[in-house]
Amino acid sequence: MKRAHASGLTLIEALAAVLVTAIALPVILQGISLASRATRSSVDRLEGSSLASSKLHELSAMIQASPTAALPSTGGDFGPDWPGFRWTATVVTADDGLDELTVVVTKGEPPAAKEYRLVTFVRRGGTQ
Repeated sequence: MKRAHASGLTLIEALAAVLVTAIALPVILQGISLASRATRSSVDRLEGSSLASSKLHELSAMIQASPTAALPSTGGDFGPDWPGFRWTATVVTADDGLDELTVVVTKGEPPAAKEYRLVTFVRRGGTQ
């Protein structure tokens, strides 16, 4: 007479499956967390450098268009579209007629603030 096999897991198989899951789950969650932080950092870096480039071009055009005028502002924020980002600009005039324009975009508060700095040289009333 043949005995019918019962389908299903034995207690040892079920415990082994739980153990494997308990070991693998924290590693998987840590990997997801790391990928999420890397993505956020990359997005912030892209946004910060793009905003710095945009502001640098804007201020450079102002300096070229108005050779004798000072910058209308030397800092500010980017409004509600870019919360948390602020910018500052400095102009240093050199003896050779070039202005060194530096734009720094900052995200966050010190000491964890991230800075994105761009520098260019502008000739007043001329081209870069």
